[in-house]
Amino acid sequence: MSMYNEPVITEKDQEEDSINLKQIFFKYLSYWKWIVVSVVLFIILAFLYTKITTPIFEVKSSILIKSRDKASPTNDIMSQLNLFSGAKETDNEVEIFKSYTLMERVVKDLNLTARYYTREGLRKRELYKDSPIKVEIITPNDSLFKEPLKMRILEGNKIQIDENTYSFNTPIYDFKGAFKVIANDSILKSWDKDDKITVYLSSIKSAVRQIQNDLTVETPTKGKSTVLYLNLMAAEPAMGVDILTDLILKYNEANIEDKNTVAKNTLEFIEDRIKLISVELGDAERTVERFKSTHGITDIGTESKLFLESVQTKDAELSRVNIQLNVLKNIERYVLNKNNNTTSAPATLGIEDPTLLELIKQLTTLETERAKALQTVPASNPLIIAMDEPIENLKRSIYSNIQVLKQSLEITKRNIQQDNARLEYIIKSVPQKERELVDVTRQQAIKNELYMFLLSKKEEAALSYASTVSDSRVIDYPISSEGPVKPVKRNIFLIFFILGLIAPIGVIYIRDLIYNKIADRSDVRKATTIPIIGEISFLENKTAPISINQDVRNKQAEQIRTLRTNLQFMGNGNSQCILFTSNTSGEGKSFTSLNLGASLALTGKKTVILGFDMRRPQLQKELELKNTTGLSSYLSGQTELDKITFPIQNFSNYFIIPSGPIPPNPIELMMNERMDSLFKELREKYDYIVMDSPPVGLVSDALILEKHADITLYIVRHDYTPKESIKQIDDLYRDKRFKNLGIIINGVKDDSMFYGYKRAGSYYE
Repeated sequence: MSMYNEPVITEKDQEEDSINLKQIFFKYLSYWKWIVVSVVLFIILAFLYTKITTPIFEVKSSILIKSRDKASPTNDIMSQLNLFSGAKETDNEVEIFKSYTLMERVVKDLNLTARYYTREGLRKRELYKDSPIKVEIITPNDSLFKEPLKMRILEGNKIQIDENTYSFNTPIYDFKGAFKVIANDSILKSWDKDDKITVYLSSIKSAVRQIQNDLTVETPTKGKSTVLYLNLMAAEPAMGVDILTDLILKYNEANIEDKNTVAKNTLEFIEDRIKLISVELGDAERTVERFKSTHGITDIGTESKLFLESVQTKDAELSRVNIQLNVLKNIERYVLNKNNNTTSAPATLGIEDPTLLELIKQLTTLETERAKALQTVPASNPLIIAMDEPIENLKRSIYSNIQVLKQSLEITKRNIQQDNARLEYIIKSVPQKERELVDVTRQQAIKNELYMFLLSKKEEAALSYASTVSDSRVIDYPISSEGPVKPVKRNIFLIFFILGLIAPIGVIYIRDLIYNKIADRSDVRKATTIPIIGEISFLENKTAPISINQDVRNKQAEQIRTLRTNLQFMGNGNSQCILFTSNTSGEGKSFTSLNLGASLALTGKKTVILGFDMRRPQLQKELELKNTTGLSSYLSGQTELDKITFPIQNFSNYFIIPSGPIPPNPIELMMNERMDSLFKELREKYDYIVMDSPPVGLVSDALILEKHADITLYIVRHDYTPKESIKQIDDLYRDKRFKNLGIIINGVKDDSMFYGYKRAGSYYE
């Protein structure tokens, strides 16, 4: 079985099977008008976007978080008193700056629950401090926050709100809640009454969340720097500056409050002890005074004085030990208290053990960090749970250390008591009056020394309380960017320009994906290996059924001549009988077969075309012939071949055998024995026999005619034939139901840049 000449087709087909970027470029270039329109529309949209979108400014500030070694000199006193913890963790300070508690103070301080806007061109502008009115919420209501209040200032100290008129400074009660509008007289005088004001009211929580979303706090180098950079995006630069300024102020105030809480607790403890010792000292002094007055004693002997000094020293040591034991008991109660919610450690006055002091210092640090973390997250947060474990470990260590110190102090206490007992035994040898005087004087001296010690510590604690400063310093005060950072006009226009290019190309691409018609040669090549032997362009103004003659040199005529040439490479040179078929009607099968027959006749070859489409005859309609007799008449034995053969006008070697009257049984007629006689006689009389058969996708007539054909040409039409039909003819081709099968693409439109005809069209004209 002969096939289409491989060397002629293969190289071209291989080029078409590969991705041809040039063809793809020209395919999309054919839609340049739509692309230009799309780009222009998107540029207009970009312009409108820049005009409608509110510009956003960036407000920046930076602060330094001081470490302990860089703190002020007054912190030396605080560290000696063990009042404050170690260096701050910068990451914790970042979270504090972004905490809800801190931001809530800023929102309330600046009254940011009410935002005022006016229309300025196509966009709205926030008034902030330039607003002629101020709205105060009396009774908040969820409905009050859902819709903005549209206001217009009227004459006579009146204001219109949503079509209702109210007076300034008068509470307004409606279903939305209760509020009042206060006039800003300094701005109201110059305010244009035609300008409307839109007021957006929100809850404190909503206002806080909005600012938190616009705020970023970060460090330049994580873990190596204690500098924090604060960035805030704001539509109104002045408001952004005020927010950051107030945020830093509230941070410093909270920091100082935290420090003062520790100093205050220590000061209160010392004052309580002073009150108690003061009473005891007064009692001791009055006792000495009464004893001397009663017994008339004015001086004590040298020996008694020495004993007294020794006892006083021991008693003073015993008092300090007792104080230390009391302090240790307070600390022990603190670490054993499971429900301890304070962040302030107990006072450590008189405790000199460095290990215990360091442990208490670490505990204070961890509990302070935990308290700060609780400002941003709940107690059930894994971060808080993770911090609880080291705190409990430190408390256990402190408890163990306290037990050791208590044992040591108890031993010291017993030794002092033994020494006192020995000295008291010696003192007993002193005359009774003098001994009694020594006893009362000793008590006075002990209380006086303890009282002076507590007064000294009270002054130190008061000094630290009064001189507390924040652990942060502002490096750069808040300042706004000179121009808006959003939107960037250059980027907006670039993005919209790219979208303008992509949108039509994307639409075309998606349309091609879902398009099920034959759009180009590649659609045929992907579905089958049947060779494509020709393409015929679509003519807008077709005036005659046969578009080719000796003098016509247009594009379509040249394509038909090319098709005629390609037939010489099919069927091993035997292409006398040519069968035309297609998938369905309307694909140009009759037109192509009629014009190919005319092209063959122009070469001087005697050619006849047979109208085997007996169900819907088209050839005689195209040539305006009467269909009174034809193939159906011949096959049914009603007439002879010469009587149904008619010459075609303007062609000396071109004849037609019409289909004749429509028979009830076309298939049976084609299987008649007269079919063999018909083709035998036709092959003897004519050089070429062209058969126009019914669509093979609808009826099986073409399969019956195939045995009489040397070549079968399958017609597909650009932008008309479904892609699935190619798979159908490919199945017939693989099953070898047709000999020497080839495909012709018909009706290719000039605006199909993929074929390249638009540029080549002028060559034929």
